[in-house]
Order: sequence, then C-alpha cells, then structure tokens
Amino acid sequence: MIADYKLFFNYNYGSGMFGEMPPAAIAAKPGMICTETFLEMGPFPDIEHVKHCDAYLRTKFVRLLIGAKKATQHGAKAVYDFVPLQDFSREWTDKTLYEKYGLTAEEAAFIEATIPDAAAKQPTPRPTPRPKR
Repeated sequence: MIADYKLFFNYNYGSGMFGEMPPAAIAAKPGMICTETFLEMGPFPDIEHVKHCDAYLRTKFVRLLIGAKKATQHGAKAVYDFVPLQDFSREWTDKTLYEKYGLTAEEAAFIEATIPDAAAKQPTPRPTPRPKR
C-alpha cells in the first residue's frame, strides 16, 4: 500500500454524538505512510477515487451507519462494519445512495431530519453531571 493512493482519517474524533461529522481526512499520495493515530482506507488507483471515498464517508447515509456503532470518540475499524464499500470511480451523494439501497421516502426523510447537514454546526455534548458529595 505504500506505493498506492490512500485515505487517512483520524482514529479518534468527536464525542460519540450520533451523526457527527468526521474531521478532514488526508488524501495520501504514493509513498506516504501514517501512524496508528489514523485509519487507512485504500488502495486507490488515483486521487479522484480518494476524493470520492472521502466525500462518501461524509454523507448523511454513512454517518447514520457509523453512528449506529460509534458511541464514544473512538473510531476503530469496527464502527465502519455497517458501511458498504462502493465503486469510487464515481461520486456518491445521499440521493444516489438512497436510490441504490431502495430506501423509502420515509426512511430518507428520517435520515435527513436526524443527521445534521455537513455545513451545520455540530451539537455540543452536555457535560456529565458530577455526583454530589
């Protein structure tokens, strides 16, 4: 994989809030490597495939699937178990994903209402109350 294009994204991000947006990923060119701080996705034949994969991981559809397993800031590989791989030679949008997987209008509306827009400010988690002594 060292000689290939790949995508690096943070292992730890957010607070475990349902549907939160992952931080910016790194589009890694051939020859780039990373530490265990990042998860690696690939290999990809070119940078366009990397960009399509990154955009896919930011869709509401994917963030819903990640949110079903990610309850903390840790984004280990297991939180991506429900996320299906795609053909990254093309761009994927929520609309095309809803169509591909046969979601009903009601299911798509649920995702649209539940998962925040990419441009929206992410919700701030409430602090856990401290027990009184």
